[in-house]
Amino acid sequence: MSLFETGTIVNTIGIRDMMMGSADAAETIRKCLDRHCRGDWGDLCDEDKQMNNDALEAER
Repeated sequence: MSLFETGTIVNTIGIRDMMMGSADAAETIRKCLDRHCRGDWGDLCDEDKQMNNDALEAER
């Protein structure tokens, strides 16, 4: 379940080509986007994670 609306998601030509050339790459990118939308900020420092959480809270 997404914590926020992403709006339009765009990518570079290189990412598009990589996704079109490899189902594994496309799945990995989809999983990363899904994680981000669920609030899994990945390898960010604690300050940046808190900033993202604060932005979500401000939108509620």
